[in-house]
Amino acid sequence: MQTLLSQFAFCTLLLPLLSGLTIGLFFRQERAAMQMAIAAMLLSFICALGAAILFFAYGVTAESYVLFQWLELADFNCEMGIWLDGLSVVMMLMIATVSLLVHIYSAAYMEDDTGLIRFFSLISLFTFAMLQLVMTNNMVGLFFGWEGVSLFSYLLIGFYYAKDTAAHANVKAFLMNRFGDLAFSLGIVLIILHVGSPQYQDVFSRLSGLADVTIELYGFGAQPVSVLVGFLFFIGAMTKSAQMPLHMWLPDSMEAPTPVSALIHAATMVTAGVFLLCRFSALMVSSAFLMNCIAFIGASGALWLGILALCENDIKRIIAYSTLSQLGYMVLAVGVGAFQLAIFHLLLHALYKALLFLAAGSVIHALAHEQDIRRMGGLGRLMPITAGCFLVGALSLSGIPPFSGFYSKDLILLAVAKQSVHLSLGGYIYGCALAGFFVTPLYIFRAYWVVFFGQPRYVTRMPVYESPLAMTGPLAVLAFLSFAVGFIVLVFFAGQQSRLFYEFSQVSAPLVPVQSAIQYVVEHGVVGHAIFSLGLYLALLGIAASWLYFTYRTSYQGAFVMAPKWLNWVLLNGYGFNWILEKIVVPMYSLVTYGCNRFGEQVLIHGVYEKCIALGIRSFSYAASRFQPSYLNRYFAIMGMAVVIMILISSFGSAV
Repeated sequence: MQTLLSQFAFCTLLLPLLSGLTIGLFFRQERAAMQMAIAAMLLSFICALGAAILFFAYGVTAESYVLFQWLELADFNCEMGIWLDGLSVVMMLMIATVSLLVHIYSAAYMEDDTGLIRFFSLISLFTFAMLQLVMTNNMVGLFFGWEGVSLFSYLLIGFYYAKDTAAHANVKAFLMNRFGDLAFSLGIVLIILHVGSPQYQDVFSRLSGLADVTIELYGFGAQPVSVLVGFLFFIGAMTKSAQMPLHMWLPDSMEAPTPVSALIHAATMVTAGVFLLCRFSALMVSSAFLMNCIAFIGASGALWLGILALCENDIKRIIAYSTLSQLGYMVLAVGVGAFQLAIFHLLLHALYKALLFLAAGSVIHALAHEQDIRRMGGLGRLMPITAGCFLVGALSLSGIPPFSGFYSKDLILLAVAKQSVHLSLGGYIYGCALAGFFVTPLYIFRAYWVVFFGQPRYVTRMPVYESPLAMTGPLAVLAFLSFAVGFIVLVFFAGQQSRLFYEFSQVSAPLVPVQSAIQYVVEHGVVGHAIFSLGLYLALLGIAASWLYFTYRTSYQGAFVMAPKWLNWVLLNGYGFNWILEKIVVPMYSLVTYGCNRFGEQVLIHGVYEKCIALGIRSFSYAASRFQPSYLNRYFAIMGMAVVIMILISSFGSAV
């Protein structure tokens, strides 16, 4: 059984890699490339499903399977392979499922685009990089996967590289992720340096000992390595999962094709930061201050980034800001110690957010790539399947029972309520989490009413029809999963029989009240608990408010059209973060680089260093040339003098 499990896991990982490389290097026909990518991804999904069934059916504990020896030195050994535990198996199955549906959907959505060979090659390679990130068995493989998703997301965001906005967006995403990747890399170096091995089995067994090892930091004194690495990993997670104030790259990355947005910016890459925090949860709980910071950042993003969706008219950017808000809830769950709920919400969010993105893509495809919701309307009659699927995604996102999103969001709110009394800014954190329950349905149902109801406001040369089966099929599957998966897998993530509960229980010992409350609610019924929860009523109120406020408006400019001008500016400019980046950070960076170029390169290198070296070489050459003037008589004189000196020395030595 162990052999079959490892074979399934290896095939899940390697099939997208082989497909991506083969398509990119050898394929010349777009249809063949598309079929190859879908077939390989289908096999990868089947293998992932088989591995998950074997893992949970036979109660396998964490296992490491070695693929090959990457590097072996006297005191350093790195074996590349896979690490299978409850966390990695859940992530593996989620990535394979969403990626397969996106591959199938892309076959119809991208059929009129050029560069399909490049697209399917890159999306397959991205899937491999993400699987590598969650399945690797060592820190080096984690780094390769982390950087791989950055690289391939850069290439996919800039897929329409002829557009200036797409070219700007992919560079912005790549450069902002460099900042977090630097912190992440430093954290990996510190772990390997103090543990002495990159292998997970060694790292996890010695993480607790890092709290007793300190590093002297200028201005901060001696700090435990565990706390320092935890902060570095959190900075890396903030950029990858687009948390405030490092979130600006994600809305701009909507320049990518819609299937890319569904795969990268809903289900996979943006959740890598949350996965990292949960994978190294022992480091996170090592510092109460760090947990407070994580909870504060997560709660702030959950509310304030969600509010920005109310001001957007681009349907993809509305869903992008929704993603930022829901990522905030995941990070908040980490901050209060409910690590299994963070992964639970990650899984469910991947399904219903991919559904929303693909449903939005169906609308965009039908309207000849129109993305402004002010130029839509009345599409529910013409596209009933798309409208129904979007509604399922919106209800799940809003946390309405019995849709999947309800289970994770309600339990996260419970965990925050129980832990907020122990947090430095507990009232603010709980208030943000609670207010987000009202804001979420407000913005997503605003989009739903405006797009699918009312009078048509679009102008197209062709009649509007429902999308083809290759697009509506994945939508229907995701709609079913968004409805049913939450209830089906609830016992795996919460409750006494939870596998992930036991995986995180050791590192969450100080957070027993949170875990006990979650277990009690699950055992006595989550839906029954929700009846007495303020979150559900706020969500229903948000839906009602969106209907009353947006449906009966004659203008669809946004929620804050009547607000003061300064508030309009603040909200429409994303609280000024982009303004700070473009008007302050970038000019300061440009000034520093200009100074380095003018003084460092032009003056020091070209003006001083090179001239000094040239002068030294010239002087030495001139001095050496005095001994080689090319006169034979001088050469003979020097040779004669040398012979005489040698004879005298020899004679003197003999006399002595």
